[in-house]
Amino acid sequence: MKALFLKMLVSSFVLFEVATLHAQEVERLLFAEKFSDSEPTLEVQSILPKEERLSSVQRGVINMIMSDDIPDSVRICANVAAELWQPYLNNKYPIQLAVYYTDFDTDNDIQVEVSYYQNENVYYPISLYSYLYDVDFSGQASTADALIYINKATAWDCSYHDEVNTSTRSLTYAMMRAIAISLGFGSSVTQKSIRGEDIIAFGYKEGHSAFDNFIFSSEGKFLKDISNVGNHENQELSAFAQPATDVSLYALKQDAAHKLYAPANFEVYKSLVYLDNEKSLMHYDLKTGTKQFRIDDTTVELLDAIGWETNAPKDVEIVGQGIDDTGLASAYDNHHFVLQNHNGGAITNAQWTYILPMADGKDSVISKSEGNLVFDIEAIGDETQFQINMNGDISGQIVFTGTINGKEVEDVFYLSLELKPRIKEVNILKKESNYPLDSYDLYYTVEYVGSDHLFIQVEEEYGVGMESQFVYEPFFAHVVSKYITAPFYNWVDIKAENEYGEDIYTIELPPYAGNGMSFIANGKSERKSGKTGYSYIEVFNEHGNNMGHIRNLEDLHSYGKGLYILKFYVNNVCVKTTKYLKS
Repeated sequence: MKALFLKMLVSSFVLFEVATLHAQEVERLLFAEKFSDSEPTLEVQSILPKEERLSSVQRGVINMIMSDDIPDSVRICANVAAELWQPYLNNKYPIQLAVYYTDFDTDNDIQVEVSYYQNENVYYPISLYSYLYDVDFSGQASTADALIYINKATAWDCSYHDEVNTSTRSLTYAMMRAIAISLGFGSSVTQKSIRGEDIIAFGYKEGHSAFDNFIFSSEGKFLKDISNVGNHENQELSAFAQPATDVSLYALKQDAAHKLYAPANFEVYKSLVYLDNEKSLMHYDLKTGTKQFRIDDTTVELLDAIGWETNAPKDVEIVGQGIDDTGLASAYDNHHFVLQNHNGGAITNAQWTYILPMADGKDSVISKSEGNLVFDIEAIGDETQFQINMNGDISGQIVFTGTINGKEVEDVFYLSLELKPRIKEVNILKKESNYPLDSYDLYYTVEYVGSDHLFIQVEEEYGVGMESQFVYEPFFAHVVSKYITAPFYNWVDIKAENEYGEDIYTIELPPYAGNGMSFIANGKSERKSGKTGYSYIEVFNEHGNNMGHIRNLEDLHSYGKGLYILKFYVNNVCVKTTKYLKS
């Protein structure tokens, strides 16, 4: 509390809204978290398959704003956390969250600074205010909707596999909680230093937050009825926030799932912010050894209560032929959409719009149609011109607008166009000798999209068989290939595949001597593995420049280290393309 970095940041600046709204003050509230070191757990809630997460009727947009110097593993965790939250939102204007990977002057692991905007004495996170009142703040504010700070000194776990240990601090788990806070989860009641004394107080100069309005005690007292006037200790608030042992605090409903964490002694950044519900993502105890990648119903229910609810009845509804409620469809096929009229009146001024995100992140209208109640879109041609999300899909929108008896009606169908998988990057972390055995273990990471698992084969120069394994860790896999024969060349083939195709990435490993190994093979040998049978192989560097033709993979020995793209030909027909990392 004494450190400047963790003091309550309540500052203001002016935002200028659209013409009908007056400039008002924004206040910024700080939340902070630290993983608990006591009683670590070994608990994993794996990521749901996208078929169970996505919806054609709802999908928000969260933009994680990050500098180029943030490590890839941290960047992926932030983007995955956003991807997991988006199906629960339906915001028209993107939520902008700035992420900083930095040194702290405290032992906290993560902290969130949320900007709130006041309307009729109720404070809403800017993202929620924008959603509720249809106000676009983009380009008008001097800050993002929230700032998320990650302590770079923390030993973060960026994995998605089921293995955990008692020192694990899952960054994606922490980021998912930080996003919930950014959306308005948690009370504004905090601790302030007034004339050298720490007191329990509201975070704002006046009024309460939308979340505060749903907090009440088992005695029937509501937090919103406690006055927020003056810059002094409020005994009524102190008593409410530090309830007696026979009194509990709740948010929205008086049951175990909605019970708030409210110990007898106020804990800044925890009391009235989190739930006393072990099954919830927003449980107050952020334990080491926990990897929770699912959003529970109570968390969603509370955010819906403060204004994020989107399940309003529809006058019209778009239906995709052969596309289920997930909105998942092949990017390589044409698709047909029809309109269902739940109103019963005649529809006029019908207009369809097909929107896709381009590679630069900006939405683009791909096609439009007027005067019809059906709409067709064509298959994706060059997929590289579009933005591909963390699931390996292109997120599209089919928008219908029209008029029924003078009333404007509209609907949006959220389309997820599936592509063949793509291995984006492979990084070798280390080679670990098994001396005195003539072998080593290779540690590496694989960033990939479009599949939830990898198939990996290790092929030895003189071997007659191949060692293989499946790795079930989506997005960013941490892989160990064990007992690779050291004296010879080896090749690690990494394959991601789905129903639309496959992507293969090959690592070439030259003979290795390390940590006491005195042997190393000299010269080149003919391989018996069977990576032959092609007429020729065309070699390109990572920039797409043609480096020439080779007959066998062994001919790559004369090339320098680096990433190459190989095209394998049989009778002048390309039958396979693979990435090839020569180490």
